[in-house]
Amino acid sequence: MPPRAPDCYHDCFVYGHACYELTAASSPFDLPIFLLLAQAKDHDSASRVKALDRACKLYPELFFASFIGDFAHDNYPTYNLLAAHSTNPIIALNKRRSGHYQLDVDFTTDSSGVPVCLKRERMVAVGFWPDRCRQKWRCPRSAHHLSKPCQRSPSAYGRAFYTKPADDPRLFTRPPRNSKAWKKAFKDRTSAERSHKPKKINFHLEQARVRSRRQWAARIFLMAIFQHALAWVDLFE
Repeated sequence: MPPRAPDCYHDCFVYGHACYELTAASSPFDLPIFLLLAQAKDHDSASRVKALDRACKLYPELFFASFIGDFAHDNYPTYNLLAAHSTNPIIALNKRRSGHYQLDVDFTTDSSGVPVCLKRERMVAVGFWPDRCRQKWRCPRSAHHLSKPCQRSPSAYGRAFYTKPADDPRLFTRPPRNSKAWKKAFKDRTSAERSHKPKKINFHLEQARVRSRRQWAARIFLMAIFQHALAWVDLFE
């Protein structure tokens, strides 16, 4: 019998398998591009490592620019793996692991990774420098042209500060965490939910009365193939 795992949503234990899917978030049809049939006890973070590694080997011609995931993927091994593949992490922070990071004498960060000065004001992201692989931040008083500039910098431009993803890949992401660009990219995570919906609702995946891993894999892969077939039909209509 497959190992059991807790189902927090239904407040019970379940026996069986779980399907981890990589979805093309930039696709207008929300298409699955890789499926991994895992054991129910496997955590999403472990399944993600297997799925991304196997997907990169299966599709060497593809470049995964970004990976969008929920807080279950918020761990340093995941960020390090994405960095090895030059993939930008768009991952929600796990609130249980939130904290502050000491940058230097004058700066720390808030729980979302934004630099905070001694005046407890959040710095403003003004751009990423690819040649130096660092993010530039400016004093909010200078960036927003406030009437009272910061007294700690004699320059009219205001205090500038830099962070590098290499310093802490979990906090210092590209684009900056919780910026407009980051939030816009994170919204595409709903693409995975739209890919799951036809499997569960239209194809009645959860109503299947099968137990073997082979039968589950056959059903799930056939459903994914059918999703691609429907996309081809819609494309040429």
